[in-house]
Amino acid sequence: MSDAPNSYHLIMAVWGKKYIHFFLNYCIESLFTEGNIPSVASHSALYHLITTKDDFSTIKNHPNFRNLKKIIPVKITFVEFLKDDLGNNKYSKMIHCHKIAIQEACLSKAAIVFLPPDHIFSSDCLSSIRQRFAEGYRSFMLPGLRFSKQRFVKIS
Repeated sequence: MSDAPNSYHLIMAVWGKKYIHFFLNYCIESLFTEGNIPSVASHSALYHLITTKDDFSTIKNHPNFRNLKKIIPVKITFVEFLKDDLGNNKYSKMIHCHKIAIQEACLSKAAIVFLPPDHIFSSDCLSSIRQRFAEGYRSFMLPGLRFSKQRFVKIS
């Protein structure tokens, strides 16, 4: 279909020790599975990471992040949250990050896929999204199932 996007921006906004830990140890790991990052990397995809400079000092040396950069181009945008501007509301901060990513993706005419940092993605998740775009879908939403982390994964 002619409306199908030619490129994809996979948007990941993450900050804070708890979220960084889950993102690096579980989220990225799940994106390496069949039908995810490896399947979209060859379709002009960009992984856009939005985080703080302090948190990036932890992210940049993690083996999963280094592996991610070997598979897909990664763009890093640093944000610093000022309490006076955004308060202490994590959703206001997330919206701020997403607005940055949306502007850049729109300039590139890329499809936008928001990836939550505290999710584990099933196999073929991203290839299914790419297929729906090719079929002409313009928007869709992925369900976010909630689990008790203490019972679902062992966090050391």
